[in-house]
Amino acid sequence: MKENLLKSIQYEEWANAIILRSMQQCEEPGERTLQLFSHVLAPQSIWLSRIRKEVPIISLWPDLTLEECTELMEKSRKQWREFIDTASEEDFNQLVAFKLPNSDTERKIALYDVVAHLVNHGHGTYHRGQIILGLKGKIEPLPLTTYIAFLASRG
Repeated sequence: MKENLLKSIQYEEWANAIILRSMQQCEEPGERTLQLFSHVLAPQSIWLSRIRKEVPIISLWPDLTLEECTELMEKSRKQWREFIDTASEEDFNQLVAFKLPNSDTERKIALYDVVAHLVNHGHGTYHRGQIILGLKGKIEPLPLTTYIAFLASRG
C-alpha cells in the first residue's frame, strides 16, 4: 500500500508542478484560475491535518497568490513524503474522520481513498482540467497533466 500511495502522491506533485510552471508563464493567469489552483493545493494540507488528528490551518478555498501557492505546494510535498516514509502499516489502514462542507455529520474514509480523492476529482485531475481551460489562449502549448503522461515522463 505504501508504494501505491507514494506513486499517487508523486503523480499529484508532478501534475501540480506542471500547472504551476504554466501559470508562471502567463502574464495574467486569471483570478478564477488562481482560485482553482489554490483549491487544488489546500486540501492536501487539510487532509494531512485530519490524518494527523490536527485542526486544519487553511480553508478549502483560500485566497492565495501564485507565490503562496508555490510555498504551500512545497510544504505539502515535504509533509506528505515525511508521512508516507514514516507511516506504519497500521497508519495506512486507519480511517480518517471528516465532515462534508455544510454538514455536521462526521464521516470516515480510508486513507487510500483520501489519496484517490485528492488525485482524482476532488482536487486534482478535475480542477486541473478547469485550470487548463482557463489557460487556453494564454499559453501554448497547454500543459499535459494526464496520468499516462506522468508514467511516460518516468521512462
